[in-house]
Amino acid sequence: MLLNHLSEREKELFLELCHLIANIDQEYSQEEMSYIEDYRSEMGLSEYDYSLQGLSYSEIVHEIRSISSKENRRRIIIEIMALVKADGRLHDHENELLNRLKGDFDLEGDILKRIIGALDEVTKAYGEIYAIVEGR
Repeated sequence: MLLNHLSEREKELFLELCHLIANIDQEYSQEEMSYIEDYRSEMGLSEYDYSLQGLSYSEIVHEIRSISSKENRRRIIIEIMALVKADGRLHDHENELLNRLKGDFDLEGDILKRIIGALDEVTKAYGEIYAIVEGR
């Protein structure tokens, strides 16, 4: 939903960042892989459309900062936060990288806390919707 607002290059850089972050804890979980595949689908980028280049964190962030609006940088960090929460754990390395990314994207002070709260509410709402559908 948020990723459709990104340009083609921003989408590619977002995928690079997703893979870098998903591997930061040396645990590329099934949930993280599933999220990344969902992101690819949402953005209309199959593995044939874009193959990962293995860009470094600095290369990714530098290019995103040079081409992305603040709104798109917020969209990216929201989806990155959803990705790191996908396996149910926020590892120290992931948390450190999110804080670094927040600073590198020049985003406001409490944005990570706000994103976590919003994502928790969305997760809770979906849980309730599924419970209704399943008759629980």
